[in-house]
Amino acid sequence: MFKSNYTFKLLIENILTEIITKVMITISTDQMRDMIGLQVKYHEVYCRVVEVLEDGPSIILEDMEHHISIQADQHGEAHRRVPKTYTITILSPDKLEFSTEFLTLEPLEHHELF
Repeated sequence: MFKSNYTFKLLIENILTEIITKVMITISTDQMRDMIGLQVKYHEVYCRVVEVLEDGPSIILEDMEHHISIQADQHGEAHRRVPKTYTITILSPDKLEFSTEFLTLEPLEHHELF
C-alpha cells in the first residue's frame, strides 16, 4: 500500500498537522462576561465593553468620547441622544482564529482610562 514506512510517517504527520492547526477556538460565557467594563481604543476612539452576545460571539462597545447618535423610537422618530455603539465579533467565521476587528482593539493602560 505505501512504498515505505517513511511515506506512511509523512502522511500521518501531515494529517496530524492539519488536525492540530484546525482546532476551533471556544470562549465561555464567563470569559466573555469578564470583558464587561474593560476600556479599549477602537479605531482611535476610547470605548468601554458594555455587553456581550453569545451568538457570534460578539462584544458591544460604547463610545466614551461623547460621540452621540440619535436613537429612533419604535415608530422611527428620533427622540433621544445616546452614545455610539459598535458590535465587534470576537472570532472569525470559521472560529479558527480571532477576528481582525477584535484584534484591532487596544486595551487602555491605567493612566489612559477615563
